[in-house]
Formats: sequence, C-alpha cells, structure tokens
Amino acid sequence: MTKKVLRKLFKEKRSQLTLAQRKIASSHIFGHLAEHFKWENKVISIFLPIARLNELETAPIIEFLAKKNTLALPFTMLEQLAMGHRKLSDDTIITNNEWGIPEPQNGEIIHPALLDVIFIPLLISDEKGYRVGYGKGFYDRFLENCREDALLIGLNYFPSIATISDTEGTDVPLDYLISPKGIEAFKR
Repeated sequence: MTKKVLRKLFKEKRSQLTLAQRKIASSHIFGHLAEHFKWENKVISIFLPIARLNELETAPIIEFLAKKNTLALPFTMLEQLAMGHRKLSDDTIITNNEWGIPEPQNGEIIHPALLDVIFIPLLISDEKGYRVGYGKGFYDRFLENCREDALLIGLNYFPSIATISDTEGTDVPLDYLISPKGIEAFKR
C-alpha cells in the first residue's frame, strides 16, 4: 500500500483505540524500552504526544531517561517547514503551537549533530524500517542534519507491516520500532 492509503488507514485505526487501550499500549512500550535499552550520558530527542491525534504517552519514558541523560524536545518552525530541539530542564515552558503540537518555548538549542538517540512518532512502519508519518516531512528533513550513527527508534501502537510500496531515496529507515508487541530491529 502507498503512504497515502496507509496514513488514512492507520489514523483511523489509532482513532478507534480507547483511552484504556492507549494507556496499556503506552505502558507496554515503556516496559520494552526500559528492559532492553540502558543509556547513560546520551543526548536523546523525545517527542511530546499530540493529544488530539491520540499519540502514545511519552511522560514515563521522559522521566526514565531524564535521570541519566540530556533530553531534547522538538519544536517546529512552521514557515520553514523545519524542526529544531531545545534542552529539557525544570524551567522548560511547554505550549501547543497552532497545529496543537506541544513544544518547548525556552531552553538551550541542541544541534542535530549532538543527538545520540532520536525517538520518532509515526503511524506505521514496514519490515525494512521505513515509516509513514503525517506527511509534512518534518522528521525527514530534520534527519538529514543528524549523525549517521544516531540511533533512530520509532514508537508506535502497531507493529510493522510487510511493505510500504512508495518509499523514496530520501526516506530514512528506523533502527528499531517499539510497539506493545515488542522490539523490532531493522538493518540500516
């Protein structure tokens, strides 16, 4: 299936998940992450969930990772269709942008080349690690500026599907996908 068809299908599937199902799934994803990945002294990008799109809850992941790592939260520059990151601290102010995306309003800018691990929201991925997002390309453009050895991890309610039929040469595959079913590793 094409990205357009998959985007519509998995937005619908996600919208049908109940609050209880989303909480349980988010808890399982956190459990898999906490059990299998042990990071210290890393610079980690982690997104804040968009509530109206029923994105999975990342607060437990943030709390867990913040103990021994530097966390960076993405923010959008809508006019440039670009994304940046700010360091998360106790005085970080979070507000929703005009698209309802929670973003840091203050804090030190973190250059993409400093990121060791990048957690990426998505709607679905395939067995090669290619993903379907919301279609605006923020993460694709952002990843062009990151180190090749940065670890790319998708977090999703759904495990991967066989294939996305219209991937492009500019698409960057994930290294891992964490879903309630477990962790999938991809060759990049």
